[in-house]
Amino acid sequence: MTCIIGLVEDDKVYLGGDSAGVDGNWNVTLRADKKVFKRDGYLIGFTTSYRMGQVLQYMATLPTPPDPSTLSDTDRLDWLMEFMVVEFVESIRKAFDKAGYTKIENSREEGGQFLVGVNGRLFCIGSDFQVGESMAGFDAVGSGATYAIGAMAVSRRKPINRIKQALAVAEQFNAGVRGPFIVVHG
Repeated sequence: MTCIIGLVEDDKVYLGGDSAGVDGNWNVTLRADKKVFKRDGYLIGFTTSYRMGQVLQYMATLPTPPDPSTLSDTDRLDWLMEFMVVEFVESIRKAFDKAGYTKIENSREEGGQFLVGVNGRLFCIGSDFQVGESMAGFDAVGSGATYAIGAMAVSRRKPINRIKQALAVAEQFNAGVRGPFIVVHG
């Protein structure tokens, strides 16, 4: 239970997240460890599991993000998606497996859901490791995602205020979302 929101504005990525840790009985702990962070040229915001977030933040060997200045705009779009699908996701799959986090059922691997900002673009990594990119310029994951996406769609505030407002809307309507809200950008 959580809400992570990502926004791209002026080729800059912003990620915001709440601080709730919710167990299976809906008990809430406000966590000091953050769900959104910067690491090795990436912005990452996770849901699903704090263990997964710890693997992403401290254990995964992340590939060096590509340098977009060496590519044309057309090549950059296709090349960056390919990089995320092939190199980035593969590094995450290996880290999850090594940390004992990957769930395998019926020969299908499953991880968790998180947002990644890199090179001015925002990607959503699904629990089946698929890579998505919203045409809206923003995305959200977690139990409060639907409320956050609606709030983002109608807000015209500056990026950090827009994200905090959307997180507040998610908190108001979803029992698994709680402040304080943290926003990182780069």
